[in-house]
Amino acid sequence: RRADAVIHLAGCPGVRDRRPDIAHRRRRGNGDATRAVLASTPAVVPLVVVSSSSVSGGARFGRASREADPLQPMGGYAESKVSAERVCTTRLDTGGPTVVARPFTAVGEGQRPDMALSRWVEAARAGRPLRVLGGVHRTRDFTDVRDVARAITALLGSAGIVNVGTGRPHALAQAIEAVAAAVGVDPVVDVVPAATDEVSDTWADPSRLRELTGLQPISPDSTEWIANAKEFAENPIGTWFDPEKLVAARESGMSFQEIHERTRAGEYLPEFIPEDIFLPEVW
Repeated sequence: RRADAVIHLAGCPGVRDRRPDIAHRRRRGNGDATRAVLASTPAVVPLVVVSSSSVSGGARFGRASREADPLQPMGGYAESKVSAERVCTTRLDTGGPTVVARPFTAVGEGQRPDMALSRWVEAARAGRPLRVLGGVHRTRDFTDVRDVARAITALLGSAGIVNVGTGRPHALAQAIEAVAAAVGVDPVVDVVPAATDEVSDTWADPSRLRELTGLQPISPDSTEWIANAKEFAENPIGTWFDPEKLVAARESGMSFQEIHERTRAGEYLPEFIPEDIFLPEVW
């Protein structure tokens, strides 16, 4: 009660936990724990309650997920996080210094062993296939855990619901390339069906975070896995495309993911592709 500020990180994590008592532990660790924290924290004390991007059900509208989008939790973990957010509703409505932060796929040191990157690194080192749920085309808004920590701290004193992500989703195939480069192997990938609580894509709209804190989180791949990926090494410029064709495809109702995949497949190439690229002289 004498704290200058409170950051509530504790909870029961794990989308894929299937143990018999998981519903009870999620209720206790996410909903009840949040209720206890709010009861112990005076309304004038800055508070950040860490929720999850899973409450939105993924990028469902062909664009980045926004804080005001209707919630669509897929599975028990996401539902328990929605419950935790609802506990904060009254305090949010009063306009006090309370923030509900929704991190998107934090990656980095201290990664839990049940998370995909940890499992893939362990499998690659052991010479086992990398087990991928749903397909390597699925995307995640991988966010450097250090930027997540900076954002959560910077949000103290603000109010409302805030996404914490990069705004730049990446395919799981790129993460696999990063694992391969880090471990120094050419792993076998084993794609298996994804459960219904596994969203296909996550993608944050970080506009509100920038507005409140001036921060723009990045993906570790900005300096690490993209630079070391075989795909980037072979084609650093990327896929050429005609922007007018992309606009026409979007106006026809095509989803972001479909446009992305078709662009990468070369369906929207421009009529003329220059042999070389020269930046204009500025001096």
